[in-house]
Amino acid sequence: MGGRGSGGGKASRGGSSSNIHDEKTQNLINQLENNLKNINQKLNDNPSFNKEQQLKADAYAIKDQIKYYKKADKIKYINENGGSEIDISDSYSSKEIDRMFKQVQKGKKMKKVGYEWVVDYDS
Repeated sequence: MGGRGSGGGKASRGGSSSNIHDEKTQNLINQLENNLKNINQKLNDNPSFNKEQQLKADAYAIKDQIKYYKKADKIKYINENGGSEIDISDSYSSKEIDRMFKQVQKGKKMKKVGYEWVVDYDS
């Protein structure tokens, strides 16, 4: 459940949630509902439609959307705490974003070298 000072039990939202995160979560829920309605409609319209393939395609689309939101949240954190100006459209891989995110969490700052943002290990 969560010990003293842990912020609550399993279902606790903690103190770090924001309205943006709640909005993104609601958008994902709405997208799931719409996908389920679309699947149901397609299955009713076309009895020979492959259910498994459609479910897999929808699951991958939702998984990609969740990855996008996680990446966007990490970039926002890096920008706010690391002093950078990274945009979600920049061509950083998820692996690079994760590395930068971990370093900024440790207190490192970001610096611009050429056209890229890198971790300033001297900070």
